[in-house]
Amino acid sequence: MAFPKPPPPPIEDILRAKREGRTRDYTFTHPSGLSIQADGADDHARALEMIGRMSELAWKDPAPTSKVNRIRLQDGIEQWLGSIESKNKIKKTRSAKKKAASGFAEWKQSTPAAVGATVWLDTLTNSDCAIWKIF
Repeated sequence: MAFPKPPPPPIEDILRAKREGRTRDYTFTHPSGLSIQADGADDHARALEMIGRMSELAWKDPAPTSKVNRIRLQDGIEQWLGSIESKNKIKKTRSAKKKAASGFAEWKQSTPAAVGATVWLDTLTNSDCAIWKIF
């Protein structure tokens, strides 16, 4: 159950707190170390604009740093299956894992963004796995 948000204090209380030096320091520090401080209405407006822009940039997919080590999804599955083959002597378990991994690869390749394109391991996300699991 959510509780209603309390109303803001009256403007007189805010102005009195400002005069008495009891106001809060409005500083935003991003985990990367970037810090933004707002001192007044103009600064506050610019800070909000900057935070909004940072949010937009944070959601963009970064370009891969290197294409030399990129692995196709299907090749990655084959390498993974090869690595578990020596550890697991039970053929049934390996075939079940191969079926699941191949099912994921087929599903991913059938998505609109991937049709006719190469699916790289470094482009897969947790969301891809969750969507595949749901459907």
